[in-house]
Amino acid sequence: MRLPRVTGVPGQSHVYLVSTRVLQSARMFGGMERNVFLRGLFKGAEFAGVEVLTYCLGEDEVRLLVRVPNKKTADATVDDTELRRRLEVLYGEREAEERWDVLETKKKLGERGRYLARMHDLGLFMKEVKLRYSKWANRRASRSGTAWEERFQSTLIDSNDRRAVLEAAREVERFAEYQGLAKSARFWPWCGAFMAERGTRAEAVAGVCLLMNASIEEAEHAIARYVEWVCDEVPRMPSARSRRNRGAEWEEGIPGVIPPHAGGASLIAGAIVYGAGAFVDAMAEQSRAKSRASGIEGRALLKRARERPRRR
Repeated sequence: MRLPRVTGVPGQSHVYLVSTRVLQSARMFGGMERNVFLRGLFKGAEFAGVEVLTYCLGEDEVRLLVRVPNKKTADATVDDTELRRRLEVLYGEREAEERWDVLETKKKLGERGRYLARMHDLGLFMKEVKLRYSKWANRRASRSGTAWEERFQSTLIDSNDRRAVLEAAREVERFAEYQGLAKSARFWPWCGAFMAERGTRAEAVAGVCLLMNASIEEAEHAIARYVEWVCDEVPRMPSARSRRNRGAEWEEGIPGVIPPHAGGASLIAGAIVYGAGAFVDAMAEQSRAKSRASGIEGRALLKRARERPRRR
Protein backbone atom coordinates (compact mmCIF):
# COMPACT_ATOMS: atom_id res chain seq x y z
CA MET A 1 0.00 0.00 0.00
CA ARG A 2 1.32 3.42 -0.92
CA LEU A 3 1.10 5.81 2.02
CA PRO A 4 0.11 9.43 1.45
CA ARG A 5 2.79 12.05 1.72
CA VAL A 6 2.29 14.50 4.57
CA THR A 7 4.57 17.52 4.55
CA GLY A 8 3.24 19.48 7.52
CA VAL A 9 2.34 23.14 7.97
CA PRO A 10 3.91 25.49 5.39
CA GLY A 11 6.45 27.93 6.84
CA GLN A 12 7.17 25.96 10.02
CA SER A 13 9.96 23.64 11.10
CA HIS A 14 8.90 20.02 11.53
CA VAL A 15 9.87 17.09 13.72
CA TYR A 16 10.02 13.59 12.24
CA LEU A 17 10.48 10.15 13.74
CA VAL A 18 12.49 8.29 11.12
CA SER A 19 13.20 4.56 10.86
CA THR A 20 15.22 2.55 8.36
CA ARG A 21 16.47 -1.05 8.29
CA VAL A 22 19.79 -2.60 7.34
CA LEU A 23 19.75 -4.90 4.31
CA GLN A 24 19.41 -8.61 5.16
CA SER A 25 22.60 -9.54 3.31
CA ALA A 26 24.57 -6.75 5.06
CA ARG A 27 23.13 -7.14 8.54
CA MET A 28 26.43 -6.94 10.37
CA PHE A 29 25.69 -3.80 12.38
CA GLY A 30 27.98 -4.04 15.38
CA GLY A 31 29.83 -1.47 17.44
CA MET A 32 32.19 -0.33 14.67
CA GLU A 33 29.37 -0.02 12.15
CA ARG A 34 27.21 1.98 14.56
CA ASN A 35 30.04 4.38 15.35
CA VAL A 36 30.72 4.92 11.64
CA PHE A 37 27.03 5.53 11.02
CA LEU A 38 26.83 8.05 13.89
CA ARG A 39 29.85 9.94 12.60
CA GLY A 40 28.27 10.22 9.16
CA LEU A 41 24.89 11.08 10.71
CA PHE A 42 26.18 14.11 12.58
CA LYS A 43 28.31 15.31 9.66
CA GLY A 44 25.33 15.00 7.34
CA ALA A 45 23.06 16.76 9.82
CA GLU A 46 25.40 19.74 10.21
CA PHE A 47 25.76 20.05 6.44
CA ALA A 48 22.02 19.79 5.84
CA GLY A 49 21.05 22.09 8.72
CA VAL A 50 19.00 19.34 10.38
CA GLU A 51 18.89 18.95 14.18
CA VAL A 52 19.22 15.37 15.50
CA LEU A 53 17.19 15.43 18.72
CA THR A 54 17.87 11.81 19.66
CA TYR A 55 18.56 8.40 18.13
CA CYS A 56 18.83 4.69 18.79
CA LEU A 57 20.85 2.22 16.73
CA GLY A 58 19.48 -1.29 17.09
CA GLU A 59 20.64 -4.65 15.78
CA ASP A 60 19.20 -4.21 12.30
CA GLU A 61 17.31 -0.91 12.43
CA VAL A 62 18.00 2.77 13.07
CA ARG A 63 15.54 5.13 14.76
CA LEU A 64 16.01 8.91 14.66
CA LEU A 65 14.09 11.94 15.90
CA VAL A 66 15.04 14.99 13.84
CA ARG A 67 13.90 18.57 13.41
CA VAL A 68 13.93 19.95 9.86
CA PRO A 69 13.68 23.75 9.43
CA ASN A 70 11.52 25.48 6.87
CA LYS A 71 13.58 25.23 3.70
CA LYS A 72 12.87 28.65 2.22
CA THR A 73 13.69 30.46 5.46
CA ALA A 74 16.75 28.36 6.27
CA ASP A 75 18.21 28.59 2.74
CA ALA A 76 18.21 32.38 3.02
CA THR A 77 20.54 32.21 6.04
CA VAL A 78 23.29 30.27 4.21
CA ASP A 79 25.77 32.87 3.03
CA ASP A 80 29.18 32.14 1.50
CA THR A 81 30.90 31.79 4.89
CA GLU A 82 28.33 29.33 6.16
CA LEU A 83 28.33 27.35 2.92
CA ARG A 84 32.10 26.99 3.04
CA ARG A 85 31.96 25.87 6.69
CA ARG A 86 29.37 23.21 5.88
CA LEU A 87 31.43 21.95 2.97
CA GLU A 88 34.42 21.51 5.29
CA VAL A 89 32.23 19.58 7.77
CA LEU A 90 31.02 17.14 5.15
CA TYR A 91 34.03 16.77 2.85
CA GLY A 92 37.04 17.74 4.93
CA GLU A 93 39.26 20.78 4.52
CA ARG A 94 41.15 19.67 1.42
CA GLU A 95 38.19 18.52 -0.69
CA ALA A 96 36.09 21.48 0.49
CA GLU A 97 38.82 23.83 -0.77
CA GLU A 98 38.70 22.16 -4.19
CA ARG A 99 34.92 22.39 -4.33
CA TRP A 100 35.04 26.02 -3.26
CA ASP A 101 37.47 26.78 -6.08
CA VAL A 102 34.93 25.31 -8.51
CA LEU A 103 32.26 27.55 -6.98
CA GLU A 104 34.49 30.60 -7.41
CA THR A 105 35.27 29.67 -11.02
CA LYS A 106 31.59 29.24 -11.89
CA LYS A 107 30.69 32.44 -10.03
CA LYS A 108 28.56 30.53 -7.51
CA LEU A 109 25.59 30.19 -9.87
CA GLY A 110 24.60 26.63 -10.72
CA GLU A 111 26.99 24.91 -8.32
CA ARG A 112 25.85 26.92 -5.29
CA GLY A 113 22.24 26.07 -6.07
CA ARG A 114 23.10 22.37 -6.16
CA TYR A 115 24.48 22.47 -2.61
CA LEU A 116 21.56 24.52 -1.28
CA ALA A 117 19.13 22.04 -2.82
CA ARG A 118 20.64 19.29 -0.63
CA MET A 119 20.09 21.27 2.59
CA HIS A 120 17.06 21.55 4.90
CA ASP A 121 15.30 18.56 3.32
CA LEU A 122 14.56 15.31 5.16
CA GLY A 123 14.68 13.04 2.13
CA LEU A 124 18.00 14.35 0.80
CA PHE A 125 19.51 14.36 4.31
CA MET A 126 18.66 10.68 4.79
CA LYS A 127 19.88 9.87 1.28
CA GLU A 128 23.25 11.49 2.04
CA VAL A 129 23.69 9.70 5.37
CA LYS A 130 22.68 6.27 4.09
CA LEU A 131 24.71 6.58 0.89
CA ARG A 132 27.88 7.46 2.80
CA TYR A 133 27.42 4.50 5.13
CA SER A 134 26.75 2.16 2.17
CA LYS A 135 30.00 3.25 0.50
CA TRP A 136 31.96 2.58 3.68
CA ALA A 137 30.31 -0.81 4.23
CA ASN A 138 30.88 -1.83 0.61
CA ARG A 139 34.58 -0.96 0.74
CA ARG A 140 34.98 -2.93 3.94
CA ALA A 141 33.10 -6.01 2.69
CA SER A 142 34.23 -5.83 -0.97
CA ARG A 143 30.64 -5.72 -2.18
CA SER A 144 28.42 -3.34 -4.12
CA GLY A 145 24.91 -2.00 -3.87
CA THR A 146 23.00 -0.50 -0.98
CA ALA A 147 23.33 -1.52 2.66
CA TRP A 148 19.68 -0.68 3.40
CA GLU A 149 16.46 -2.58 2.83
CA GLU A 150 14.31 0.40 1.93
CA ARG A 151 14.36 4.15 1.50
CA PHE A 152 13.10 5.13 4.97
CA GLN A 153 9.83 5.60 6.85
CA SER A 154 8.89 8.80 8.66
CA THR A 155 6.18 9.97 11.05
CA LEU A 156 5.35 13.67 11.17
CA ILE A 157 5.18 14.81 14.82
CA ASP A 158 3.22 17.86 15.95
CA SER A 159 6.19 20.12 16.74
CA ASN A 160 3.98 22.58 18.65
CA ASP A 161 2.89 19.84 21.08
CA ARG A 162 5.81 19.28 23.46
CA ARG A 163 4.23 16.15 24.90
CA ALA A 164 3.97 14.55 21.46
CA VAL A 165 7.64 15.30 20.74
CA LEU A 166 8.73 13.88 24.11
CA GLU A 167 6.64 10.74 23.65
CA ALA A 168 8.25 10.22 20.24
CA ALA A 169 11.68 10.72 21.84
CA ARG A 170 10.91 8.10 24.49
CA GLU A 171 9.86 5.60 21.83
CA VAL A 172 13.15 6.15 20.03
CA GLU A 173 15.23 5.82 23.22
CA ARG A 174 13.48 2.58 24.23
CA PHE A 175 13.82 0.90 20.86
CA ALA A 176 16.73 -1.27 22.04
CA GLU A 177 14.62 -2.33 25.03
CA TYR A 178 11.75 -3.26 22.72
CA GLN A 179 14.15 -5.35 20.63
CA GLY A 180 15.43 -7.14 23.73
CA LEU A 181 18.95 -5.73 23.40
CA ALA A 182 19.05 -3.97 26.79
CA LYS A 183 17.04 -3.67 30.00
CA SER A 184 16.63 0.08 29.49
CA ALA A 185 18.10 3.05 27.66
CA ARG A 186 20.57 3.50 30.54
CA PHE A 187 22.37 0.32 29.43
CA TRP A 188 22.36 0.67 25.63
CA PRO A 189 25.50 2.51 24.46
CA TRP A 190 24.09 3.56 21.07
CA CYS A 191 21.16 5.74 22.06
CA GLY A 192 20.94 9.44 22.79
CA ALA A 193 20.01 9.09 26.48
CA PHE A 194 23.03 6.87 27.26
CA MET A 195 25.54 9.09 25.46
CA ALA A 196 24.07 12.31 26.87
CA GLU A 197 24.12 10.97 30.44
CA ARG A 198 27.80 10.01 30.12
CA GLY A 199 28.75 13.04 28.04
CA THR A 200 30.43 10.88 25.40
CA ARG A 201 28.93 12.86 22.51
CA ALA A 202 28.30 16.60 22.50
CA GLU A 203 25.60 16.10 19.86
CA ALA A 204 23.60 13.86 22.22
CA VAL A 205 23.85 16.45 25.01
CA ALA A 206 22.72 19.21 22.64
CA GLY A 207 19.79 17.08 21.44
CA VAL A 208 18.50 16.43 24.97
CA CYS A 209 18.82 20.14 25.78
CA LEU A 210 16.68 20.94 22.75
CA LEU A 211 14.07 18.38 23.81
CA MET A 212 13.99 19.75 27.36
CA ASN A 213 14.14 23.44 26.33
CA ALA A 214 17.26 23.75 28.50
CA SER A 215 20.45 25.75 28.07
CA ILE A 216 23.90 24.15 28.10
CA GLU A 217 24.36 25.45 31.65
CA GLU A 218 21.27 23.48 32.69
CA ALA A 219 22.30 20.38 30.76
CA GLU A 220 23.25 18.17 33.71
CA HIS A 221 19.92 18.58 35.49
CA ALA A 222 17.91 18.38 32.25
CA ILE A 223 19.63 15.16 31.16
CA ALA A 224 19.07 13.54 34.57
CA ARG A 225 15.33 14.32 34.45
CA TYR A 226 15.08 13.22 30.83
CA VAL A 227 16.76 9.83 31.42
CA GLU A 228 14.61 9.20 34.50
CA TRP A 229 11.47 9.87 32.48
CA VAL A 230 12.61 7.77 29.50
CA CYS A 231 13.26 4.83 31.83
CA ASP A 232 9.88 5.27 33.61
CA GLU A 233 11.54 6.25 36.88
CA VAL A 234 9.29 9.32 37.21
CA PRO A 235 5.52 9.34 36.52
CA ARG A 236 5.53 12.09 33.89
CA MET A 237 7.74 14.66 32.26
CA PRO A 238 7.73 17.92 34.25
CA SER A 239 5.96 20.85 32.56
CA ALA A 240 4.81 18.72 29.63
CA ARG A 241 1.29 19.74 28.72
CA SER A 242 -1.26 17.03 29.45
CA ARG A 243 -2.96 17.20 26.07
CA ARG A 244 -4.48 14.11 24.55
CA ASN A 245 -2.38 12.97 21.63
CA ARG A 246 -3.24 10.58 18.90
CA GLY A 247 -1.71 9.13 15.77
CA ALA A 248 -3.25 8.89 12.34
CA GLU A 249 -2.72 5.94 10.04
CA TRP A 250 -4.12 6.05 6.52
CA GLU A 251 -5.49 3.04 4.74
CA GLU A 252 -6.81 3.64 1.25
CA GLY A 253 -7.19 7.32 2.01
CA ILE A 254 -9.23 6.90 5.22
CA PRO A 255 -7.68 8.18 8.48
CA GLY A 256 -7.90 5.99 11.56
CA VAL A 257 -7.04 6.88 15.14
CA ILE A 258 -4.58 4.86 17.24
CA PRO A 259 -4.08 5.49 21.00
CA PRO A 260 -0.63 6.43 22.38
CA HIS A 261 1.43 3.78 24.21
CA ALA A 262 -0.80 0.79 23.58
CA GLY A 263 2.11 -1.56 24.14
CA GLY A 264 3.58 -1.69 20.66
CA ALA A 265 7.24 -1.04 19.98
CA SER A 266 6.44 0.81 16.73
CA LEU A 267 3.26 2.58 17.71
CA ILE A 268 4.26 6.12 16.80
CA ALA A 269 6.74 5.00 14.14
CA GLY A 270 3.94 3.00 12.49
CA ALA A 271 1.75 6.08 11.99
CA ILE A 272 1.98 8.82 9.39
CA VAL A 273 1.10 11.67 11.76
CA TYR A 274 1.26 11.86 15.55
CA GLY A 275 0.12 14.69 17.77
CA ALA A 276 -2.90 16.51 19.14
CA GLY A 277 -6.28 15.81 17.57
CA ALA A 278 -6.55 19.15 15.75
CA PHE A 279 -3.13 18.67 14.15
CA VAL A 280 -3.95 15.13 13.00
CA ASP A 281 -7.28 16.28 11.54
CA ALA A 282 -5.59 19.17 9.71
CA MET A 283 -2.95 16.88 8.20
CA ALA A 284 -5.61 14.36 7.17
CA GLU A 285 -7.56 17.10 5.39
CA GLN A 286 -4.37 18.34 3.72
CA SER A 287 -3.71 14.82 2.46
CA ARG A 288 -7.27 14.50 1.12
CA ALA A 289 -7.00 17.90 -0.61
CA LYS A 290 -3.75 16.88 -2.31
CA SER A 291 -5.29 13.59 -3.41
CA ARG A 292 -8.31 15.38 -4.85
CA ALA A 293 -6.15 17.96 -6.62
CA SER A 294 -3.83 15.34 -8.10
CA GLY A 295 -6.85 13.31 -9.23
CA ILE A 296 -8.41 16.29 -11.00
CA GLU A 297 -5.06 17.21 -12.55
CA GLY A 298 -4.51 13.63 -13.64
CA ARG A 299 -7.92 13.41 -15.32
CA ALA A 300 -7.32 16.75 -17.09
CA LEU A 301 -3.96 15.55 -18.41
CA LEU A 302 -5.50 12.30 -19.62
CA LYS A 303 -8.29 14.21 -21.38
CA ARG A 304 -5.78 16.49 -23.13
CA ALA A 305 -3.70 13.47 -24.18
CA ARG A 306 -6.75 11.84 -25.74
CA GLU A 307 -7.72 15.01 -27.56
CA ARG A 308 -4.20 15.63 -28.90
CA PRO A 309 -3.93 14.93 -32.65
CA ARG A 310 -1.90 11.81 -33.38
CA ARG A 311 0.88 11.64 -35.92
CA ARG A 312 0.08 9.54 -38.95
